[in-house]
Amino acid sequence: MTSRRPVSMPCARSIFAAGVIATVSGAVNAETIVSWSQVYREKMPGNVTYRGGSLTNSPQIVSGIDVNGDGRVTNETLVHFRFSMTEPLNPLPPYHVEYDSAIFYGGLVGRYVNVDYAAGKNPISQATVQHEPNADRTGYISRMTFDHYAPAKWYILGDKSDDLTNFSAAFMWRKDGFLNGGSSGVVSFDASSNLSVNLVRWHNPGQARFVVQDGDQFYISEATLPPPTGGTHQQNNVRNVNPTLTNWALYDPVGPYDIDFDQNTAVFAPHVFTDVQAVGAYFERDAFINVLNLPAPSNMLKFDNFIINAVVTGGTGAPPTPEYNPIPEPSVLALVGMGWAASMSRRRLAKRS
Repeated sequence: MTSRRPVSMPCARSIFAAGVIATVSGAVNAETIVSWSQVYREKMPGNVTYRGGSLTNSPQIVSGIDVNGDGRVTNETLVHFRFSMTEPLNPLPPYHVEYDSAIFYGGLVGRYVNVDYAAGKNPISQATVQHEPNADRTGYISRMTFDHYAPAKWYILGDKSDDLTNFSAAFMWRKDGFLNGGSSGVVSFDASSNLSVNLVRWHNPGQARFVVQDGDQFYISEATLPPPTGGTHQQNNVRNVNPTLTNWALYDPVGPYDIDFDQNTAVFAPHVFTDVQAVGAYFERDAFINVLNLPAPSNMLKFDNFIINAVVTGGTGAPPTPEYNPIPEPSVLALVGMGWAASMSRRRLAKRS
């Protein structure tokens, strides 16, 4: 396995360092435990799709379910890259899985109403890590993209005037890949800690929040990540959040696709993080929309430079290379079969309460 390459982006690094120093007092006490900020793929034709992109692996298409709670299942479809904290979500090589913070987990879900699609195709496009120039053209960076339902694509069939869609997406980095001793030490947050991400581009924005797994429980931030403003191609829209200065709510994502966060019923409160096991970001468009009637014909987000600073106690050395196995375990495949019943049952109970 090739050794990890140092970050080749001094410009982007300096931008984010300035943001951290300006936002968080005493940041010198914190260590960078996640830095998804490198060129994880070289410039080449085509895209590098999450988990390889095949329909036998991801994404999966589930029909005949009520995705919007209207009591009907006809022409309602759910398409997902199944949520997992054991099966990596990142692309396969030539994506550089050996680089710092390259391996990530999570899942993506698109929900569709009144949508017909071509057999063997799906309405999620550009679920990729892309290689693009940064703002000042001095170098190149990788950007995470989730382009969901572009109705002009040839695989969407029939009348699109009544098509409705929304989405949820979670990207997570596990402790076994934490940097600067974080993989072996105890990871916590204090006043010197910082959560940072650069929202590059977002069509038809919804909400975005940070996610932290403390022990066995996931928490999601009350602080939201505002989407870019002033156009759809804004760059370097950096959001910094001190995790001790925002409230948190319980978040319970369940594979394969029950990952939607209900902010309307959530209870946010302060939380002291003492055993951080994973960190990430959650994105969603909660309301169903017909994107044909909007200026940008898709639900799409793009981000880069996901950087987390935290307190590391007792950790030493570089992290071991996390085990990378793109083939789902049998238990994961079994969950795909059982997940629908459990997921729908839980949603019906929530609606009744």
